[in-house]
Amino acid sequence: MHPEVVGGRARTPLRAGLRVLTVVAFLWGAGICGGIAAEPWRVGLLLPPEEVFRESLRRGAETAVSRHNAKTNARPLELIVRGRSGQWGADADEAGRLVLEDRVQILVAPPGAVPSHLVLQVSGRTRTPVISLAHDDSITGAGIPWAVRLVPSLRDEWGALLRGGSWRFLVEAGRPARELEREWERARVPVGGVGVDVRTNLEARVVGLETGALSDEGVRQRARALVAESVDGVFLQLDPVQAARWVRALRLAGFGGVLTGGGGLRSPGFVEAAGEAARGFRVTAMESSEAPTRVAGSRSIDAAEGLAFEALELAEALLERAGDRPVCTVFPWSPGPTAGTPSGRWRFDRFGNREVRLEVLRWDGAAWNPLR
Repeated sequence: MHPEVVGGRARTPLRAGLRVLTVVAFLWGAGICGGIAAEPWRVGLLLPPEEVFRESLRRGAETAVSRHNAKTNARPLELIVRGRSGQWGADADEAGRLVLEDRVQILVAPPGAVPSHLVLQVSGRTRTPVISLAHDDSITGAGIPWAVRLVPSLRDEWGALLRGGSWRFLVEAGRPARELEREWERARVPVGGVGVDVRTNLEARVVGLETGALSDEGVRQRARALVAESVDGVFLQLDPVQAARWVRALRLAGFGGVLTGGGGLRSPGFVEAAGEAARGFRVTAMESSEAPTRVAGSRSIDAAEGLAFEALELAEALLERAGDRPVCTVFPWSPGPTAGTPSGRWRFDRFGNREVRLEVLRWDGAAWNPLR
């Protein structure tokens, strides 16, 4: 797939796979950081075709680039977007092309854990910094010193949202279900041996769903079966359209427990599709988040668009700090309290995990408000 370039022109790609491998080997063997300073600055965004928040992520990133380039005397910033053109192909190949053909200085990895890990493989070999939007705890456990995770982990979200009792996690069958099961198992032991075990007093089971194969009646039948289990809450790790479908079915079946989901469901598409059934639905948000107003003014946006906007702002800050040096030389990096961002302040622990407090928001039928 040819790259999409925002803020500049596409460049001629390297022609041979052998040449790509040779350049990677040279960079690795020479110990040179990836992303050597160039004019203009370039940031790469990997967007696989199955990424459910693909368009939101693109809009947020493009808005940040446009705002940067509108500044007086700003060094030009380009956004290069790549992603497989279909089901087949490798995300690692696309990430490699972003670095070796498009010469990006920073990579932004998508929410999916698998493509993010493939980006990390490229990062580790080329020393190109990564800003990950994946919730997977293992992203910052890969030993890449120039990688940071900008979003809270699923452990963080569960710790804020789940309050004892019996729960069911609804997720797409296959790889998403397996990833969620692994994350739930990891939640048994706090990261680094410290913190709180979010599984305390909780019984939960991951339910993989073939959402595309289920008719509306099939969804209603499964919803009635969940109600019959007398669970206390349901956590939905689904795209906004499918999540709305299940929320409507659960409320229609008489489910009176807690309905909640990841921060990605804090989106106009979800509440519009769910209608009145979305009332009372809970999500998390980073405290003091200003991303929606800073990105879009009065336009309503979703959490994914705000996060992509912030990822490009963080990339801009890293590039500015690096100046004409390779960007990886500024790591480990933990900005001070004056480094404001749309979602509070950038603080990372020594592993590259975002340090931020989460608040729980509840949809009241017109807006997301803090749960009191």
